[in-house]
Amino acid sequence: WRPARACRVVGRRMKAKNIEGSMVGECLLLGGVLVVDKSGKIIYSYQEKTGTPAPIDAVEEALARLD
Repeated sequence: WRPARACRVVGRRMKAKNIEGSMVGECLLLGGVLVVDKSGKIIYSYQEKTGTPAPIDAVEEALARLD
């Protein structure tokens, strides 16, 4: 894992989408997505990879299973 390269990748994605903001330290902070049903069971999880968009189709599929 190369932090400087990861920051450049994120910076290019932000620029391509005309997103402005401070990049100080933010490119190293990772997030994710959890879809949890009413009983508290995790039915979907995704751990962010720097510079890679979340798989929206998979998240929507998991949300559809909640009904």
